[in-house]
Amino acid sequence: VLLVYTDLKSAEGELPPPSPGNEGKRLLGDVLTLVAATLYAVSNILQEHLTGVDDWRKVLALLGCAASAISGAQCLFLESDAISVYPWSMIDVLLLMAYVFSLFAIYTLVPQILMSSGATFLNLSLLTSDFWAVLFGVTVLREKVHWTYFVSFLATVSGICIYHSRGEPVKARAVDGAG
Repeated sequence: VLLVYTDLKSAEGELPPPSPGNEGKRLLGDVLTLVAATLYAVSNILQEHLTGVDDWRKVLALLGCAASAISGAQCLFLESDAISVYPWSMIDVLLLMAYVFSLFAIYTLVPQILMSSGATFLNLSLLTSDFWAVLFGVTVLREKVHWTYFVSFLATVSGICIYHSRGEPVKARAVDGAG
């Protein structure tokens, strides 16, 4: 709801306009954002299920192999021309290695979080990560934040608190069904 509201306010001139050449692509951007968020949530739920069925190390290894194959194929078919002509420097290679290490770290920790808290808690917690980007934008870049951000952030934090106070529903059902 807030996503569509901010688009309407942007169209009315209350928010900064979109970048040149992207004026008519708001609906496409909204749809792609919602689809991507939904697919990411589904992947976390599937990963939670798999870590509950099999050893998390095995699940992580299989997911890593599958993801490497898919990413490699995408890179080969979509980006090979751009990569071949890019003027690589040592800083580029180091930044790429830092990015790969960061992904390795987060996806090594995700199964642990899924086993202790569940996919719902992880997905809600990931929504709060935007707070740090907004904090950087406000303090360093001196950007102004629209009031709808605070409403969505408050809704996210409230959801985390409510969810955490009631516990993981799947785990609660498993405990109830065991007795």
